[in-house]
Amino acid sequence: MPTEDRRERRTGDRDVARAHGLLQRRFRRLRDCWDEDVEQDTNRLADEAVAALERLGARAALIEQRAYRQTTGATRAPAIPTTKEIP
Repeated sequence: MPTEDRRERRTGDRDVARAHGLLQRRFRRLRDCWDEDVEQDTNRLADEAVAALERLGARAALIEQRAYRQTTGATRAPAIPTTKEIP
């Protein structure tokens, strides 16, 4: 049986949600430590996580625009509605 790298299989929305949930649970546990050094480290890690998610979101938007152009011939994809705009 061939050995498969787990990282190659983690590509779906559920996997992203699972990894995000795990990170949030770890942050929650760290916030309960009430130690100043741990809090500072956690804040730095949270800042890094936010920056990484923002970079990934920007890359996803570029891919989405490219896919939209390829399928419709349009020059730009419509904006994704914010949660406030979704009924």
